[in-house]
Amino acid sequence: MTVSEKDDAPITASRDIEPDRDLFAHSVTIARSAGELYAFWRDPNNVALIVGPMASIVPLDGERVRWTVIGPNGTCASWVSTISEDRPGRTIFWQSEQEGDVENGGRIDFLDTDMRGAVVRVTLAFTVSAKVLERFAPLNLGAMVRAHARRILRGFKQMMEAREIATGARHRRMANPQSQ
Repeated sequence: MTVSEKDDAPITASRDIEPDRDLFAHSVTIARSAGELYAFWRDPNNVALIVGPMASIVPLDGERVRWTVIGPNGTCASWVSTISEDRPGRTIFWQSEQEGDVENGGRIDFLDTDMRGAVVRVTLAFTVSAKVLERFAPLNLGAMVRAHARRILRGFKQMMEAREIATGARHRRMANPQSQ
């Protein structure tokens, strides 16, 4: 391939790059300023509100957070993420520490737009450990991680714009009254 034929797609969509980890990127536009969105996201306790019961987020200190994701049949995966670079109001970079069930790193960008609020873009690279692959063997973990990240961004948008996250909980209770 010549330089003029080089794929200029983002790294997460490029056909030319064969990364050693799964790559994923997703964006959402939220009707708030980038600074306001950054400030909310920077507090792990706020992120825990958005993630909901699928995961536990426990702040360890100002830069480190333990994530535990609960999968089907109560299986869990856990890791500690450390903020590796923080550009206040704009970008947070993180990297998981060694010995976790999921090796991951990425960034979340908060980009002001002219009139529509801000674009929030998450870029994530991850590899799941062999012991987690055994527990989640029949599942497509890459697809699950991507779906979960999209769900978190949708919840973030709902929380910041409507100050609540819409759920189907009421409808599930109505369909199955024995679960109350």
